[in-house]
Amino acid sequence: VGQCAKSMTAIHIPDSPGTDIRIIWGHGAARPKAILMLPVVQSADLLGVVVLAALGVIEADKRALLDALLPMVAMNLEILKRNLGTQRQAEALQRQQAYLQETEAWYRGIIESAPDGMLVADEAGVIVLANPQIDAMFGYEAGALVGRSIEDLVPSAARSHHVGLRDGYTRGGTARTMGALNKELRGVRRDGVEFPVEVGLSRLPALGARGLCVCASVRDISPRKQNEAALAALEERSRLILTAVGDGIVGMDPEGRITFVNPAVPVLLGYAEDELIGKAMHPLVHHTYPDGREFPRAECPMSMTSCDGEARKVDSEVLWRKDGTAIPVEYSTTPVIKDGVIVGSVITFRDIRERKAAAEALVAERERLQNILDRAPIAITFTTNGRVRFANPLFIETFGAGPGDMVPQLYVNTEDRDLLLARLQREGVILNSEVKVYDRHKCVRDMLITYLPTRFDDEDGILAWVLDITDRKAAEDSVR
Repeated sequence: VGQCAKSMTAIHIPDSPGTDIRIIWGHGAARPKAILMLPVVQSADLLGVVVLAALGVIEADKRALLDALLPMVAMNLEILKRNLGTQRQAEALQRQQAYLQETEAWYRGIIESAPDGMLVADEAGVIVLANPQIDAMFGYEAGALVGRSIEDLVPSAARSHHVGLRDGYTRGGTARTMGALNKELRGVRRDGVEFPVEVGLSRLPALGARGLCVCASVRDISPRKQNEAALAALEERSRLILTAVGDGIVGMDPEGRITFVNPAVPVLLGYAEDELIGKAMHPLVHHTYPDGREFPRAECPMSMTSCDGEARKVDSEVLWRKDGTAIPVEYSTTPVIKDGVIVGSVITFRDIRERKAAAEALVAERERLQNILDRAPIAITFTTNGRVRFANPLFIETFGAGPGDMVPQLYVNTEDRDLLLARLQREGVILNSEVKVYDRHKCVRDMLITYLPTRFDDEDGILAWVLDITDRKAAEDSVR
């Protein structure tokens, strides 16, 4: 058979007693007497080999008939071959169409289920697919975008420029996100209102009769822009506040390194900002006590807050300026906690040199006034509800009563006390009224008394000046 096919010539074996070929029919089987192999050729192409086995001799007339039938067999085989090829092509086309439909359905499912707005546009910029999210985003009815130009979604001022950009991307662009790097893209809704968008682009391969397409994902970033604007406004307000405040504000990390300073800090400490950022604060400006002793970092309230998260307020320490001078400060420390972990602290401090100078001046003035009171030739006292709240040394020496004591019975004539209090209530002040009183030795003394009403610890009281005129009265009586 192989030889017949290779040579495309008939081979006749008239007697084949040793062949294994059997002719089988309904009632039995027998070896053939002759075997004839005929090539089936059409236009010089071998279509097959016909093998005939006969129980008798193949005579010349039968051979001639077979030779006449071979062209018809070849023609029929050629027709069958072509029919089989057509059938295979039809099946392949059907499979391809099913694949295309399945692929398109897959793409459509992805696009329609995407959380962002998505659309597909062809090479001419005509929208061929749009999901409900993008319809709603641009204010169109469901499905209304299909068939429209992609430029309908672009603001009118940018449409002519957009056509060239679109064509360039369709010809050779790569997948990318647009509008993400400080380049604001805007879309336009059906009602003409523009809004900021972020757009992602990717090219889709040609499917069937449909050429190259571009898939675009579109996200309305109006909420993000609003949040960014609000954040920027908040940051600007914070910056203005930090710039305007006269107190120094320092941010520190858990290791005590300075991470932030407001403009007041360099002014107060004499350092440039870049000389502070990244430096450890304690050894730079908080290393020594006011009296010159070394200040260990372990004892520093600023550092302790970064460790234990406890807020503190201190007004007895100093910070050291770049020029080596110390400024007394009042400062507060506040921990910065994120997700339950201390990530740093904020120190707010103010220069209290003026306050301390004023306090020292006030103390000095109080000491001066106290010295005056202590040396005054007039007994002075302040009483509330019959108890002495204040008394100068002369009052204590004269009447034997000091702060905390009950007011002793001083009046020789008790009705004088009642008359003076009534008069004080009526006139609001008693000036240089002469009364006789007992001193600590129960001796009668002539006194000039001045009473002024006042308050002490939210209690009404009387401030009294008592001038001893006993000797003067005696001198006047001797003259008379």
